[in-house]
Formats: sequence, C-alpha cells, structure tokens
Amino acid sequence: MAKEYKDDAQKMPFRSRLEEMRNIARLNLAIFDILNNVKDTAERISKLIKEIRDSISNNYQFTSSTESRLEVLEDFFWIMNGEVPESPEIPSICSMMSVENQPNQESDRKYDKKYMDYLNDKLQRVSDNNERTYLHTKLADHFVKLAEEDKDKLLSSLRHWHHAKEHYEKVREVDPNNLSATLSFAKCLLNLSHYNQLIKLLDMNSDLTSSAEYWRLCSIASYKEIKYDKAMELIIVALNRINCHKKKIYDEGSSIKTLHRYNNDNSVYRILSIDGGGVRSILPALWLSELEYRVSRPISQLFNMVAGTSTGGFIGAALSMPEMPELLSSKPLFSSTDLLEFYQNKSTSIFTSKSWNLFATTKYTDEGRSLIFNDYFGKTRLNQALADLVIPAVNKDTMQSHLNKGTFIDGGVDINNLASVAYSEVFESGETRKVTMLSLGTGNYIPDPLHPDMYCGNIFWSKNLYCNEFNVDNSMYSILGNRYQRWQVSLDKPVELDDCKSIFHLLEPGHQYIGELDASDENSLNVLVESFESG
Repeated sequence: MAKEYKDDAQKMPFRSRLEEMRNIARLNLAIFDILNNVKDTAERISKLIKEIRDSISNNYQFTSSTESRLEVLEDFFWIMNGEVPESPEIPSICSMMSVENQPNQESDRKYDKKYMDYLNDKLQRVSDNNERTYLHTKLADHFVKLAEEDKDKLLSSLRHWHHAKEHYEKVREVDPNNLSATLSFAKCLLNLSHYNQLIKLLDMNSDLTSSAEYWRLCSIASYKEIKYDKAMELIIVALNRINCHKKKIYDEGSSIKTLHRYNNDNSVYRILSIDGGGVRSILPALWLSELEYRVSRPISQLFNMVAGTSTGGFIGAALSMPEMPELLSSKPLFSSTDLLEFYQNKSTSIFTSKSWNLFATTKYTDEGRSLIFNDYFGKTRLNQALADLVIPAVNKDTMQSHLNKGTFIDGGVDINNLASVAYSEVFESGETRKVTMLSLGTGNYIPDPLHPDMYCGNIFWSKNLYCNEFNVDNSMYSILGNRYQRWQVSLDKPVELDDCKSIFHLLEPGHQYIGELDASDENSLNVLVESFESG
C-alpha cells in the first residue's frame, strides 16, 4: 500500500475505511469497463459516479484519494461519452485549476457562456440552412478559441475540441463541399487523436487533395503515430501544394497587373527613353532623381514604358524592378538616387577594359557587368517589371537591331536614341491613349558645331550617333509636337564610355541643365511635374 494511503487509513474510522476501499473498487471497475468498451457502459458508469459522489458527500470529513480519482474519472468519462455527469456539489479538477491558476478568467468565461447560450438559443429558433450553418460555424470557432486557450489543461481543452468537432460536423451535413469547415473539422480530429478518421476525410471530400493545410495535418498525424517516413512524405506533398498555390496567385496577379497596365483610366500613355553612354549615363540618373524628388513618386509610377539602350537600358530595368517580385510588389527596389550613387561609387565594376585592337567588336569584358547584374537583378524576369521595357540589341554578325531573342551585343552601337523605336512599339500595340515622351540624352560632343554634318557617314558607329540623334529628334517633334521633350547637354570635350574619372565633372553640366529648364520661358520641367501631379 502506498504510504499516503496508509497514513490516511490510520486516521480514518474503520467504517469509513471500508467505504473508501469500496469506492476505489467501483472506480477501478468503471475504468475497466471504459477501456474494454463494455456494452451499456455509459448508463452504468453514470450510476456508479452518482453513488460514489453521494458516498463522498456523506463522509466528506474522511474522504481521501477517492475524490481526486473520481474527478479524473468524471472528466475522462465526459470526453468519452460527450455528457457531463451530474455533480454540482463539488467542482471538477479542471474548473478548480481554472479558478486557481487564472482568477481573472472567470469573468471572461461567464461572457463566453452567455455568448454561446445566445447562439444556441438562436440556433433552436431558426430553420434556414444558411443561418444554421452560420451559427454552427460561430459556435465551433468559439470552442476552438477556448480549446487553444486551455491547451495547458488537457481535459478541458479536449472538451472544447469535442464540441467544436460536433458543430463543424453539422456544417458539413448541410454543405459537404465547405472546404473551410472540413479543414477545421480535420483539425479537431487531429487534436482528439482520431488519426484514421482524419486520413479517411479525403474519401469524402476530393477538394482536400489541393489543400496544403490538409496534408500538413495528415503529416502531423503520421508523426504522432511514429510513422516518420510517411510524415516526411506528406509534408513534401503539403509544400508542393503551397508552391502550386503561390504560382496560381502569382499568375493571377500578373494577369491583373497586365490588365491594369493596359486598361489604365489615365488618358495619357507616357514613355521614358534613355540613351546609352557609359559613364555619361550619370546625367539621366541625375535628372530622374530630380524628377522623383519633385513629384514624390517613383519613375515606374510616372511612365507606362521605359526604353533604354546600353547603360540606359540598365537604368530603365533597375527603376522598373519590383522590390518583392514573388509577392507582386508595386514598389520598385531602386530609386534614381540609388542609381546616382551607384554611378559615383561602382561604375568601374561595369567598365572593365580588356586589350583590343582597331577592328575588335568589343572593348569590355562581361565579368564585371555579370556580377553587377546578378547582384541587382538576381532572377527577376522582364515580365515582372513594373513598366513596359524596351531594350534593343544588335546582331553581332549582321549589325542589325533586334528586340527579340538571340545572341547579340550592346544595342547602343546601332540605336542610341530609342525614342522612335519606343513610339513604334506603342503604335504597333494598338494603344489608343495620347502618347507623351521624355527622351534623355547622355551629353554629346561636336568638334565643329557650325558643321556637325561632316561627322555623319563615317564607318565608325560612334561617329554616326549624332546624326541618329538629330534625325530621331526631328521625327519625334513632327509626330508629337510639344508632347515630346528631349533633354540633352553639349560637352566641351569628348568623354569616353569608360572614363570613370569624368563622372564628377559630368554632374556640373547636369545640374546646370536643370537650372536652365527652370529658368526657360517654357518652364518644361515644371510643366512635366504638373502633368504627373494632375494624373
């Protein structure tokens, strides 16, 4: 005999000691019946519990371990049978623990009881299936909340899970295809350790096949049954379902974003064209940072299309890159100020020269650019850009410009001012909105401004760029009129594409040009800013 029982027995009268032993025998018999699933157990155990409770009440001054055992049996029997035995005289272990450990919870639980009484009362008075489904769902959800609050008190928590399961089952009877109710029902089964029933749910609702949450619950069930390989297999299925769901959301979001881009309520379609120019591209970066500052919006929200050649394409792509492409973010990762700092601090990484001769077709290695592009763009795809992008390339063998796939070199060797190409793309797409365009140059140097045509027609691509720019400007002004702006500065000396030492010297004419725009009679910069602010 355990020491505590022996000590208690020595203090008890003989008759009370016999009654105690009788009650313990009754308790053991009840437990045996429950474990062996004896027929008519519920009625007999209810009677036994009442007899033991009456015995304890009559001998309360001599009760010992019987009372605590009875309370555990009452709670266990309630879970197994779903009915609360009549024992109003003495509270159960769970209720005693609730009062002792959480005294401030009493008022909350009174409110919970009133709320559930209200829902149950309403449930008795309604006949509409939709209303009944709603009330059963509210009751079930509330029991789940109580179960999670009582997770440290196992028996109390199990009671709430059992009630929640019953209400979710009522919902499923009315609406068998209700996936939310089925998943909540599955969660109840898991917490009640009904693992086989959880697995068999799939036979009754095929929609669960695509639910990552269902497979996660099944994985937990297998883990609890010590089926670790099966649990691993099921969690992999759950992760695959999550990836499929993410892809579906991404595809739907991409479609919505595309529709929004092409069905914008704005009556104006705005194009930004950025020339290439190596280190001279710091000029467009400077001007765009000023524009972003004045409008307080990113470039990707100001223009529908961004076209760029060479480093102009790099600027356009960077300003159109979403911060979190996998979440369909509309916020760009980089601002124009970020790119301005990049040109001042990291431009040498892009323009890494290699030895070359007069007839070489390339002057720079891909090593530096590849590292920079990987750092900046990672695995972001063009169709994830926040604006339509036009970045041409030139066929290395034929020197013909292309906008499609293939093996090409920098498009700037053939088309440096992309304004006309960008306009053609918009025109061919069937865009019906009024088109406006801002074209940004990177500075040009003309040895003899009085005779600029003498430099056209030379065999070197770089000598043809001025003529290309001049012709494009004339063409776009004739098509768009004052809806076309070209920002360009003249340089007093040539600046090579890789002359990183000239970067800080280029900032001065860039700032001067902003001042000239502000001071001009047309005040084109402020006109542009006002057009963005007005929508």
